[in-house]
Order: sequence, then C-alpha cells, then structure tokens
Amino acid sequence: MLRVNNVNKFYSNGEEKNHVLKDVSLNIGRGEFISICGKSGSGKSTLLNVLSTLMKPDGGELYYNDTGYHHMKERDLNRLRNNCYSMIFQFHYLIPYLNALENVLLPFTNRLFPVHKKNVEYAKECLDKVDLQGKYERLPGQLSGGEQQRVAVARALVKKPEILFADEPTGSLDDENSREIARIFTDLHAEGYTIVMVTHDITMAGYAEKILNMKDGKIVS
Repeated sequence: MLRVNNVNKFYSNGEEKNHVLKDVSLNIGRGEFISICGKSGSGKSTLLNVLSTLMKPDGGELYYNDTGYHHMKERDLNRLRNNCYSMIFQFHYLIPYLNALENVLLPFTNRLFPVHKKNVEYAKECLDKVDLQGKYERLPGQLSGGEQQRVAVARALVKKPEILFADEPTGSLDDENSREIARIFTDLHAEGYTIVMVTHDITMAGYAEKILNMKDGKIVS
C-alpha cells in the first residue's frame, strides 16, 4: 500500500546540513498497524511527516498503491492528502468556539454550502466510536484533555482515510487516557484501518503488530 525506497531528508542549520533520514526503506501493507519508535532526534517524526506528505524528501522514492508521489506537484499532493490520509497530532488543535460535532465536521465545512446531512450523521458515528455519545454539543473547554484528543481522532476518521497517521497521540495524556486511545486504535485496526504511529511510549507501541525502531536517521530493527 505504501512503499518507501532510500528516502533521505536534510535540515539546514546555517551552512551546515543535518542528515535526518538516511536511505530509509520500508513497506506498509493494507490493514497493518505499525509503530515507529526511537529517541528524540532519531528521525521518527520526520519520517512520518514525509510519509504523510506534510514534508517533501530530499531524495528517494515514495509510492502509494504503486503511484509515485515523491515528485508530485503540490496540488496533487493536496488531493492525495485530503482524499486518502488523515493525521492525528500530539495536541488536538480543536477550535474552541466550535462544539465537538462542529470540530469533527471541519473537513466538510464550506462557507458557500451547508454540510450534507449524511456527513453530519457519519460525524456522529465517529464520535460514538470514540465513546463521546451525548457530548456532540460540548465545547472543547467543557471536555477533558482525553476527550478533546478523542474528538481529534473522530475528526481524522470522518474522511474515511485509507491511512491514519498519528504523531505521539498520547504524548500529552495521562496513563488512563493513554490506555483509552490505545484501545480505540486497537479497535480501529481490528476494523481494517491502516495505522502508522510515532510514539516514544513503549507501552503504546506494543499495541501495534509491528514496531520499527529508529536510530540516527535509520531503521535499525
């Protein structure tokens, strides 16, 4: 489903270049749940950003369903990102004056057209899936930190993505809420979702079926 061949990425620091990803290659199959682990600075978040098209590589090839996207124009990358990928970050990035349902519906919001009823109903299904039944109308400030992150998960699901990317999704949560997010991810994997997650939490990583360990910009195991 996702194939990466010898990907490289550099960050410029004045006159110096920091080689962050070094000839990284991997294959991700449909329906897999993969954790990418490593110490800070190992390149794991950069790899996720490259895989999810948020960042362009400086070398190498990336293929989604055998279509190369390492050389795509920004317009085509936006289409791929909007139609096939969803991203969950460490922080939920909810709009404070929109309620939970409205935040989940953001991918469908257009000032010129009302949101279609079928999308509203599916957004409610996504909130139900993350155990937020009956809290559709609550503002982010009326929800706990764990509930806010679950709204962010529902917002990522509402587009029916082919691949769900997550960058430290439990990094700002306590143990109890981290376990709840882990359970939700496990359920999504059982439903057939493809999940690629970066985490420094070895307990969270253990919920995946495959763990990739990174060190100094390379996958070492």
